[in-house]
Amino acid sequence: MKLLQTSLTTLMLILFFQSFVQPTLAQTPVHTSTEQSFMVIPTTTSATTAKQRNQNYPSDPINNIPWTGSMATVADIEQAFNSARQAENEQLGLNIPTLQLPTEWNSLGDAEKALWLINQERADRGLMMLQGVEENVTQVAQAYAEYLLTNNAFSHTANGQNPWERLKAQSEIASCQDFLGVSENLAVFMTSGDEVALPIERAIYYWLYDDGDCCDWGHRHAILWSSYTDNNGQLGEEGFLGIGRARGPYSYNGHDWATAEMIVMNVFDPCADWGVEPEPTNYSFMGQITDSQGDGISEVLVSMTDVGETTTDANGVYIFEEVPIGEHQVVLTKTGCNISPQIFTVGVSTDYVATRFVVAETPAMATQKQVHLPLVVMR
Repeated sequence: MKLLQTSLTTLMLILFFQSFVQPTLAQTPVHTSTEQSFMVIPTTTSATTAKQRNQNYPSDPINNIPWTGSMATVADIEQAFNSARQAENEQLGLNIPTLQLPTEWNSLGDAEKALWLINQERADRGLMMLQGVEENVTQVAQAYAEYLLTNNAFSHTANGQNPWERLKAQSEIASCQDFLGVSENLAVFMTSGDEVALPIERAIYYWLYDDGDCCDWGHRHAILWSSYTDNNGQLGEEGFLGIGRARGPYSYNGHDWATAEMIVMNVFDPCADWGVEPEPTNYSFMGQITDSQGDGISEVLVSMTDVGETTTDANGVYIFEEVPIGEHQVVLTKTGCNISPQIFTVGVSTDYVATRFVVAETPAMATQKQVHLPLVVMR
């Protein structure tokens, strides 16, 4: 966790959450000539070894890379990220290219901006991109951002649940997820004024580039985590993102702030069946009754056992909804007509079935006309 005072009246606090055994935390104030920082840093190491951990994410910068320049325009965002990339290249001997934000940047939503920045950082380091923003994950992130702001809280367990428990409280997530060693980043910006500049962009930046001294690059690891199971969505894309953002007055450590921006990032790795519609247990059952000339026979009463009855329309078409798989007896009747067979059995499955019937407008014509009854099963 990190509390960064970027000016006399603006503070930022960040937290991350991973699957590692959580270290004991100690509060350490740090003072420099340009800013005051209040950091919460680990005093013990994770149970996961450095070698094991490094298999899950790219190398960390050697030193923190603070935001440079102003915090107002799209050009300022590009300048800060590209300066950080250049510094990381110099520190680690890499060749990460410069980025250029989309021309429609200011019209993008919070989650779209976060996804674009995160995927650009991942792709330019050879990692799989996240496959998108997901509604369930977003609901979890947004609800927690609002909870933290409303309750003047800031931790991963403020509501009595950890991030995985909050994610699993969504039934769709609980029923279809692969293991993922990261789950949540938090950031809050506080000011005595009315506005916080670029909260989404700066949260992503600080998590990526200014996270070493306070947090052993834990936020960066959550963003650049490589160990997703690539079994859902397009090949080479895996994982969903959710971004929550809440804005309003906020109190922290006994100080009241006029305006705060609470940012919550959650990630989730879906299982292979995510988005795949389950096989239905019931089907729609459709057919058409025609004479030998292909003309539809109207007002034929079609009865199906255990389902109900309906009448063909002017084109001889009928449909039953919610028909269980299996065999069903069908009875056809029409006043003034002989139908042979009048009673028959059909098997409802995903296959196409066709059956012929003999029908006549009068009994005398019973052998001269036929009815064609294609039994079409629709999902």
